[in-house]
Amino acid sequence: MATQPAASNAVAEASETGTHTDLAAVAALPVSVRPVSDGATIMSATNFADSASSATAMLPVTVPADRENMVDQRDIEALHKGESLAAQASAAHAVAAKEASVLSGGGDLDDWIDVALSKLNLDASLSNGVRQIIMKESKGNPNAVNLSDSNALAGRPSRGLMQVIPSTFRAYVLPELAHQPITNPVANITAGIRYMLANYGLSTLRAGGRSDRSGNYVGY
Repeated sequence: MATQPAASNAVAEASETGTHTDLAAVAALPVSVRPVSDGATIMSATNFADSASSATAMLPVTVPADRENMVDQRDIEALHKGESLAAQASAAHAVAAKEASVLSGGGDLDDWIDVALSKLNLDASLSNGVRQIIMKESKGNPNAVNLSDSNALAGRPSRGLMQVIPSTFRAYVLPELAHQPITNPVANITAGIRYMLANYGLSTLRAGGRSDRSGNYVGY
C-alpha cells in the first residue's frame, strides 16, 4: 500500500488534535488533495475533466426518431436512384449493342426499322407505317433493284428496302450513315423516311405511304 505524503499526515494530525491546520503545509499539498473547511477534497481541473469525460462516455446516445426516419429515407432514395441509373445504363448498353449488330449485317426487318427510327429520334409507333411502305416497295428485300421503271431506264434504278435512287440516297441518308452502301438496310430506311417526311409529311409515313382515291398504294 502506498505511503501518504508527509504533508497529508500533518493535516490529518492537526485535525485529530483539534489544532488549526498549518497554512504553509496545506499550500504545499497537490491541488487535487487539498482539504477545504468542511474536510472535503478539492479536485484538480484535470481530474474533474477526466471524471466528466468518463461519465459522459457512459451516457446512452439517443437519436430522435424523426432524424432516424430522415436518414433511412435518404438511404432508400439513394438506393432507388442507384438502381434507376443502373437500369438506364443497362438499357443504353443494350440499344448500342443491338445497333452495332444490326449495322454489321445482323437482325431482321423489324430490327432494321427499330434502329432506323431510333437513330432518327422518331417514335417507335411509326414502325407499322414504315413496314407497310417497305413491303410495297421491296417486299422486305434489302438487295431489291427495280429494273423496269423510268428510273431504271434512265440508268439510275431504285434500290434497297425503300427503293431509293442513288441521288436521293445521298441527299437524304442520315449523315452518320453516309459511308454505308445504298443497300444497307438501316441507311436505306433512313434515306426513305427522311425523303417522305420532307415531301409528304409525318401523316403519310404513319399511314403507310401514299394512296389513290380507291385506297391503292402509290409509290413515292
